[in-house]
Amino acid sequence: MHKVLSALRKQAKDCPDRIAFSDGERRVGYDELEAMTNAVASGVRDLPDVIAILAPNGIDWVAGWLGLARAGKTIVTLPPFFSKQQLDHIVGDSTAAHVICSDEMAHLASSPGLPISLISDHIKQTDGVVHSGGQPRLIVYTSGTTGAPKGVRLSAAQVDWSAAALKQAVDAGAEDHYLSVLPFALLLEQICGICVSVLAGAHVTIACDVATSLMAGDPSKLASAMERTQPTISVLVPEFLAAWVAFLSAQGGRAPENLRFVAVGGAPLAPAMVVQAVNLGIPVQEGYGLTECCSVVALSRPGERLAGSVGKPLDGLDVTIVDGEIVVSGPSVMDGYLHGEAVSGCWHTGDLGSMDEEGNLHIMGRLDNLLVLANGRNVSPEWIEAMIASDSRIAGCSLEGHGQNRTRVSIIPSLSGARWFAAANPEAVDQLIAELCHQAPDYARPGSWRVISQPDLATG
Repeated sequence: MHKVLSALRKQAKDCPDRIAFSDGERRVGYDELEAMTNAVASGVRDLPDVIAILAPNGIDWVAGWLGLARAGKTIVTLPPFFSKQQLDHIVGDSTAAHVICSDEMAHLASSPGLPISLISDHIKQTDGVVHSGGQPRLIVYTSGTTGAPKGVRLSAAQVDWSAAALKQAVDAGAEDHYLSVLPFALLLEQICGICVSVLAGAHVTIACDVATSLMAGDPSKLASAMERTQPTISVLVPEFLAAWVAFLSAQGGRAPENLRFVAVGGAPLAPAMVVQAVNLGIPVQEGYGLTECCSVVALSRPGERLAGSVGKPLDGLDVTIVDGEIVVSGPSVMDGYLHGEAVSGCWHTGDLGSMDEEGNLHIMGRLDNLLVLANGRNVSPEWIEAMIASDSRIAGCSLEGHGQNRTRVSIIPSLSGARWFAAANPEAVDQLIAELCHQAPDYARPGSWRVISQPDLATG
């Protein structure tokens, strides 16, 4: 993160009073953020090389993370939303020997038995001397959907390259105002909310409680934060976008006029959802990436939205399709998994995709989730499920049919859709599914369906 840290130093010198970050309780200019970063670097200078960070979103998290980088430490991010078992695994697997944390998370941070120190104490105890260390590194743990979380090793150069490429892709500048909603524990938000913003000299507002509110089913705080701060850029996951769209639709509202770019990634985004969002003034731009490639691989640029596509690869990345699988080569590919073999700049993602004639990438699902029909055709369930679940009457669905002639979809109605499904005849449901899946080839469309009621779910 040397380029990011150099940019921070330059911003502090050239525009010291420009607001860098605000979090609802306070705001700091670039000069103050630089001083906080140096203070943390000074405080952790003599601590072990591998240090974990655990804190809620806020200015202290930013200063702590940047301070560890300036001190040349290997940074292990501890997501507050991971279970204690997952956190204990990360601490042990990463060989972290110290944890810096916020006051309110000190108890959780100390549970693995490591020594801890408070980020706020490091900031207060500065000696006024800049202590820059060697080469900072990141160890970022995946969510571990198929087992224990795995540590992805990333160098400062990979982070710098990704941040610079994203800054160019979205044309970020000092006039931009970024609304940070996602947890900083996610690599995507570290890159976008911190690194890109510092490179651009932009103002970041950290909406600390929005993600928690959204996870609890309340999108009002996201809508309020958008209206209050009038940002130009933000990054969301599909679930958060859907909640915001539903709230604006119900309230008769629209997105702020200043908003020029909302990147959405992390899961398939149904074309119907994009249309709804755009009609509400949300400038949605789809993206695709994975931790192993420093978070972002492809992104739809401003003014280049194409339904069903995640846009073109970042300039400098080589993305090819090999036997249907997306393969990424270039400077953002990880060094490898912790305790695993080194990776030499090329990564087989395990994701299915295709490239159109204009160079736009289309995501089709996961290679290991393919349904192989009796006629030999391959169907990615995520692809079809995303289409069907885009309807507000449907809370969720699951596609099956491996080895069968046609697929079958199981549908869970939403609370608002339960009445519609109860009254609908089979022909109406057939027509609904056909309309939702009209972009899929005939063989991939469900040949049959069933509706699962809430009592059915309760009894298994």
